[in-house]
Amino acid sequence: MARADVIFEAFLQNALTARKSFVGDVDGLVMFTVIGEDSGIWTADMRKGGTARVYRGKVETPDIHIIVKDTYLDNLLKGEVSEEAVRDNELGIVAKSRKQLDNLAAFLKVEQSMLGVRTSQAAH
Repeated sequence: MARADVIFEAFLQNALTARKSFVGDVDGLVMFTVIGEDSGIWTADMRKGGTARVYRGKVETPDIHIIVKDTYLDNLLKGEVSEEAVRDNELGIVAKSRKQLDNLAAFLKVEQSMLGVRTSQAAH
């Protein structure tokens, strides 16, 4: 299992840099809360016209909030997401819109049908 800081500050940052033209498709702030021994909070700025960077820290109102156990983090970022992970509380996702979640899944190359998650529509 890779350390959370390496996953976010190296792997995910490299993905944002390499796929910068797709970052705006998500068009939001994605906050990852990692729980367990290797815990922490990281935010990925994937807004249109945003910085396309990952930084350690939280935001008040993320567009997508992913809560993941540190032992499951590698699986999440490899796209190996299962319904069992959601059911077993290894992974939880709250998104303001299904479109943002679908675009994040495509960015991470996650098979959307395996997510087994619900999105909550933001009140406008």
